[in-house]
Parts: sequence; C-alpha cells; structure tokens
Amino acid sequence: MISPKIIFRLLFFTFILSSGRLCAQPGKAAAILSEIKTKGADSARLFDLNEASIQFVRNSDYDSAIRYTQIVIDYAAGGNFPRQLASAHNILANCYYFRGLYPESVKSYLVALKIYEKLSDSTRIANCYNNIGNTYTRQKYYDQALSYHRKALDIRKRLGDKENLANSYNNIANIYHSQKKYNLALDNHTQSLRLKIAGQDTAMMVLSLNNIGGVYTDMQLYDSAIAYHELALKLNELAEKSEEDEEIAYVNLSRTYMLLKEYKKAEEYGLKAHQMATQIGDAETLLEVNDILSKIYQQTGRYELALNYYQKYVWFRDSLYNEENTAKLLAEEYQYKYEKKLEEEKLEQARKDAVTETEKKKKNQILILVCSLLALVIGFAVFIYRSYLKKREVSEKILEQNTVIREKQKEIIDSINYAKRIQNAVLPDADDFRNEFADAFVYNNPKDIVSGDLYWYAKLSTTSANPIQLIVVALADCTGHGVPGGFMSLLATQLLNHSVKNPDINSPGELLYYMNTRISQDLNKSTKERINDGMDIAVCAIDFARNTVYFSGANRPLWIMRGNVIEETDPTRASIGAYTAENQEFLTHTLQLAKGDRIYLFSDGITDQFGGAENKKFTKKRLKEFLLDTAEMSLTAQCEKFSRLMNEWQGSMEQTDDMMMIGIKL
Repeated sequence: MISPKIIFRLLFFTFILSSGRLCAQPGKAAAILSEIKTKGADSARLFDLNEASIQFVRNSDYDSAIRYTQIVIDYAAGGNFPRQLASAHNILANCYYFRGLYPESVKSYLVALKIYEKLSDSTRIANCYNNIGNTYTRQKYYDQALSYHRKALDIRKRLGDKENLANSYNNIANIYHSQKKYNLALDNHTQSLRLKIAGQDTAMMVLSLNNIGGVYTDMQLYDSAIAYHELALKLNELAEKSEEDEEIAYVNLSRTYMLLKEYKKAEEYGLKAHQMATQIGDAETLLEVNDILSKIYQQTGRYELALNYYQKYVWFRDSLYNEENTAKLLAEEYQYKYEKKLEEEKLEQARKDAVTETEKKKKNQILILVCSLLALVIGFAVFIYRSYLKKREVSEKILEQNTVIREKQKEIIDSINYAKRIQNAVLPDADDFRNEFADAFVYNNPKDIVSGDLYWYAKLSTTSANPIQLIVVALADCTGHGVPGGFMSLLATQLLNHSVKNPDINSPGELLYYMNTRISQDLNKSTKERINDGMDIAVCAIDFARNTVYFSGANRPLWIMRGNVIEETDPTRASIGAYTAENQEFLTHTLQLAKGDRIYLFSDGITDQFGGAENKKFTKKRLKEFLLDTAEMSLTAQCEKFSRLMNEWQGSMEQTDDMMMIGIKL
C-alpha cells in the first residue's frame, strides 16, 4: 500500500510554487486585514493576505487559513481581482483536502480552474489539473486521476516546466503503484528523480527516494526498500529537514519491517510515525499507521493494543472514504463538465454567427452564400441534436448521482429527526415550564434539527430547619450545534438532574463546580486523547416567597429588568468542561428583587446572528433596546414579537448558531 502522505506533500508543493512569494510572518494577516478595511482592497493587499493564508496552511492552522481566505474571496469577488480570487479558492481547496473533505476540495479547485482558463494561464491550469488528480487518487478513482495528471503533464512539457514536470511524473507513478503496476511506477519515479537531481532539488529528491522505497516494499524487495528509505532519512537531515518526509520514511520502514517479521523495529518506526502524524494533524497517515500497528500487535499476540489501533484505523477509514463523499465528488465533476460544455457551445455558436454575417456582406458571392447557409443550417441541426444527446446523457448521470445523494441525505435526516425526538423527550416541555410561573416564555430556535442549546428547571426544598422552596432554572449553550451539540445537551441535562439530588450541592456555584468536574471526567474516561468540549451556562435558584435570586454563570450573564433599566450580573469567565481546570470555582451572587422585576437568560447565538440592511451582528445593545421597548407587554407577547423581529433581522442570511432565551417575571 502506498503511503498517503506522498501525494499530500506534492499537492501542497505545487501550490506553493504557484504563489510567487511568501509573506514573512503569518501573524501579519490581522494587520493586512486592518489595512484593507481602512484603505480598501487592491491586488497587492489581497495577494499578501493570500500569502499569509499559505503560511497558516504550512503550519497546519487550517481554521485561520480558511477564515482569511474567505475574506479574500469576499473582497475579490466584489472587484476586478480574478487572480487573487482564483488563488484564494486554490488555498481553500488545499485546506479542505488536508482535512479529508474531498468533494468540497474539488469544488473549490474547479472554481479556480475556470478562472485560470478565462485568463489563459497555462501554468496554473496545469496546477489545478494536478491538484484535482491528487484528490481523485485519494478517493481511489485512478482512471479520472490519470486523466487529469496527463493533462498537467502535457502542458508542463509544452512549457518546459521541468520542476513541476518532475511532480507530474511522480504523481502518475504513485497511481501506477496503487494499481500494482510496479514497473510503470518505477519508470515514472526514475524520470521524476532524474529531473530533481538535474535541478538539485534535495527536498524533492528525498520524496522520490521514499516513493521508490515504497514500490520496492510491495515488490517484496525489502533490502532495496530499506536502503532507499534510510538514504531518504539521511538526505533529509542534509536538506531543510521536513517532518512530512521523515514521517513518510518512518511509515514505510515500519511496514517493511513488519513484512520481514522484524516486529520490534516495525513497532519502533510505527510509533514514531504515529507521534509525528498526531502532532501534524495528518489524518491520512494516521489511517495507515493505525492499520500497520494493529497488525504488528495482532501478529505478536498483544491483542488489546491490536484492537485499540484497529478501532482507530476503522474510524479514520470511515471518515475519509465514505459513500457520501464519493457521490459529492462525482457530482462536482459532472457539473463542471456540463457547464464547460455549455460555454464551448456558446463560443462555437458565436463563431458561426460571425462567419454567417461575413458571408452575407459578400454580394458578389450570392450563390456561395446560399450554399453556405444551407450547409450551416444542416450542420447546426446535427450539432444541436448531438448536443442534446450529450446534454441528456450528462443530465441522466447527474440525476442518478442526485438520487444517490438524496437517499443518503434522507437516511441522515431520518437519524437526526430520531435524535430530535430523543432530545425532546429528555428536555422539559415548554408549556409545563411556562405554567410554573405567573408570566414566562421560552424562545428556542435551533440552527439545525437537533439543538446544542438547552433549558431546564426543577422544584426543590432546602434541607435546613426552615426549608426554602426554590425553583432552579438553567440555560446552557453547548459546544457546537446539530447532532454533536445535541449529545452534549443530553449529557448536561443528565448532570443537572443528578445535581439537584446531591445533598452536598447547596448553591448554583457549587452546582456548576460539580458539572465542570463531571464533564471533564465523563468525556475523557474512555479515551487517551482529551476531549475539550463543554458548555456556557447560567443557573438561577429563585425564592419567590422572599423575592431572592441566587445566580451563578459560566460565561453567560443574568439580566434583570427593573423599571426602565436592565442590570447585568456578570458570570465567572470560564466554561464548563472544555479547557477549564477541574478545580475552577464559580461565584454565586445573591440578588434581592422586587415583585414585577423580570429576569432574562440567553445564548450568544442571538447576539451573534448576522442580518439587517448592513449584515451586522444583532448585538447585546439591540437586544436590550428591544426588551426595554416591549417592557409593558406580557412575556408571552414579548416572545412572539421577538420571534418576528429575529426572522426579519435574519432575512435570507444563514443562521449561524442555535438561539435560545428565557424570560421570567417575579
């Protein structure tokens, strides 16, 4: 099996060569963005922001790269900056590629390809072909991958681009290797290595040595394979040391020694590769090295370790190579070919119309003109008919793929709807909640079917000599939204239910301390890798007899409306779970209220929602203004008006997060 890292490295290398120059420090991205906002976007500033994004990719900081690349796309799409726009889509495609999001990656590559085709930029057209070919190789669509790489190869031969020509030979060799056509693989690797030696490109020579070693391993020429990989490691030390190339050598040496049944060495190199891949965040190498380590431990009788690494292997395999990704990938390909064909037809029709117009002006060739027009009509009819057949064929293929996608989508949505029913069964009924109070509301607007926001309440009595009757109310904003957020909300509800039964918990602050400790323990008790999910939450214990509220919050405040003023009680600046230490204390506030005062709890999905005429966030200021303007309304009427307001504010904008708010009148 060929090391997945080989093609991963070449894809990014081709991309870096296409960018021209590098920004000295990725940290300059914020300064560049500030300059764009104050002085306006031009080609140089957008170019520099793209270069900063490349640095983020080199440092495996894909979130920052995606964020700044999207900014470039927004500015470039609104102005005449086609090269910066294409480059940004190419960077974005690389980020998706490195994360294993192959359909999204191909979609962005095709956008870049269309722009470069309009610019007649042969070098970058070849680069796009190269990158799309690598993506198809990842999904094991070798025929499509070879087609794109050969297109790139032909262009690079014509341009005399020896450096990238070596990359094309290397990528084609990798496909032949995957198809077990070892002699063809060695021939192409040899041509690639010769070009790299001639260009004195030490770093890429290391890559070729690793690739050739991998071929020899699959040919069972283990001594030759080990020699090539050890030579690659030594040469890597002499060049600017590359963690990716070192990682490739370790993976291939581990596999080779495993096949030689030298399990101690195989384990040593495998663990080194696993450590490096984990640090880099390389999902594809983790897929392969988990498979190798599981086989090593199985063959040496260490079955518990074998099972552990096999489970990790299966997880990465199912994440990277699933049917939904495959369907999306082919759908993007068919859509691109269909649109390109339509553009070619428009150009051809325009050319024929121009010829026809010229012929009409030649009055001395009336007979020729008539014959030409007759031939043109017949040819055009044939052309239209053939075009119709081709369009129908493409449309049928797209419909077939759409059917597959819809079936998969239905299965997923059915599962999510079932998860929604489970969540509804666990969370309190909204009508029951409102009936507990003289006047109250619950505004709940999930981003997806399943919500990561939750509300909860419970009635209880203190255990003192003179027991106090309390209603405890909580509103939580869990990490993420949709199904992941839904799972966190179920865990939070379970912990809240347990907390009110615990005699050692006597305040909202102690309740949050208990939840923080339990979430950290529960999420990480069955895995060696820490899970840093959690939630922001506000908890109130209300004593209606004494008009007293006991409040504690983890990154979520309490608002109290008294007359024409809203007072905010600040929370403890720490989340529950996530990166918060287990011994984090949460402050409990004791607040004396009066009859008629209103209390509000809300998630940040409301204040962070984009909308309005200028597409800005809703903000806390607007929320306070709304609550004060509607203070004379009942809470039920206030909730209805707020729901209409948020719908108008959002308009056609995508909802960014789950939204929830609770209002209670004393």
